[in-house]
Amino acid sequence: MQFTYWGHSCFSLEDSGIHLLFDPFIRPNPLAKHIQISEIKPTHVFISHGHEDHIADAIEIATSSQAMMIGSYEVINWISKHYKGKFQSLNIGGLAIAGQFKVKAVSASHSSSMPDGSYGGVAMGFVISHPSKILYYSGDTGLSYEMKLVGDIYRPDIGLFPIGGTFTMDHSDAILAAEYCGVPEVIGLHFDTFGPIEIDKKSAQEDFKSKNKKLSLINIGESVDL
Repeated sequence: MQFTYWGHSCFSLEDSGIHLLFDPFIRPNPLAKHIQISEIKPTHVFISHGHEDHIADAIEIATSSQAMMIGSYEVINWISKHYKGKFQSLNIGGLAIAGQFKVKAVSASHSSSMPDGSYGGVAMGFVISHPSKILYYSGDTGLSYEMKLVGDIYRPDIGLFPIGGTFTMDHSDAILAAEYCGVPEVIGLHFDTFGPIEIDKKSAQEDFKSKNKKLSLINIGESVDL
């Protein structure tokens, strides 16, 4: 399974011709100017909630690739007015299957509204099960004890957590989240894109290490095998 980081909270997972893209926000991100979204060809696009910094490029990318769009009922209802393609609506507890990937919608503690200000339903995270690894993408969220429930039920191997603070967990809360759900490694998301979420990356990694956890900070556009 290949993981590619596209900046902010946007990433891809690929295996055996299936390409999952999560929360596409690339063109408005000044740190991702070198990324050409025309080269990203997902088979499925997952949206954790309706905020613009998670949905900005979703319609254009899905249109060019004819991807299936997956998210909450309210998010998909809004997207369906702008994209005449394939959809799947989920709510917390719902499951989407794509090839060898099984993606379960789980709770996130965050607000959600669409770019026009309309109601965006509940924010969610996703537990992504694959034969090689189980990943827990928390979505935008504050620290929640429900993360322990994710650990108890799904036993993820890696956490994909926001670490920028202000609008989500900071890296200190992400360490606690990792402890709650039992993951030894966190891939950091939702940091450095704009001023309020800029972080001291070296300090954050050292704090993780002091708790016997690993914080991976992947360069935008970089791919790694998981």
